[in-house]
Amino acid sequence: MGRILVMVEYYPPLVVPTAEEAQDSSYWPHKRSSVPQYLRIGPTLAAVGYYLRSMKPSKNWFTHLYPDPPHILLNISESSLLSLLKSKTPQLPPADNILMTLITHAQSHIRRIYPKGLRLTSSNLHPHPFWGSGSHVVALNWQTYDLGIQLNEAMFAGTNGWAAKPAWMRGNDSEANAGEGEGMRVKVKGEIVGVCSSTYPSFGCRG
Repeated sequence: MGRILVMVEYYPPLVVPTAEEAQDSSYWPHKRSSVPQYLRIGPTLAAVGYYLRSMKPSKNWFTHLYPDPPHILLNISESSLLSLLKSKTPQLPPADNILMTLITHAQSHIRRIYPKGLRLTSSNLHPHPFWGSGSHVVALNWQTYDLGIQLNEAMFAGTNGWAAKPAWMRGNDSEANAGEGEGMRVKVKGEIVGVCSSTYPSFGCRG
């Protein structure tokens, strides 16, 4: 018997924290959604989306864990995550590294990256910086066969549609395992083939 998997948008309810919770840095800052009530997902339909409950989190989402509801899918924009990777992240302690913070956070929550709204021609982002920072899903425009789609095909060709992350990215303590494989040498042998409609140069030869 087959199953239908539904991704349902989740809007966190308004919760007023207690004084003790307000002092806790790990407390999830629930906010009332700006989406009008008549546009909200009904409770019955929301209950169907058990496997992936899609949510666009608030700022500094990577410093919080979201235990409820289960199976949250964090939707992050392309530009938002790229700005994090390029920033000095003053909201984090100086000893922290934003890349490792994102990788560690992805061990607890599934993260999906969607293209920025300015891609009016349906161009694609390059998925490898997002895969490399722990993101699980990168949304692409399949109607445009560009470098982004080609990189995606190279990653998943010959698989069942998914590829396991390196062991150190899946571990509970990424920093402890970050040196796995360090110092290894890999020999790669390949062949470059060029195709051109032009004729071969004659190099001064005639007929």
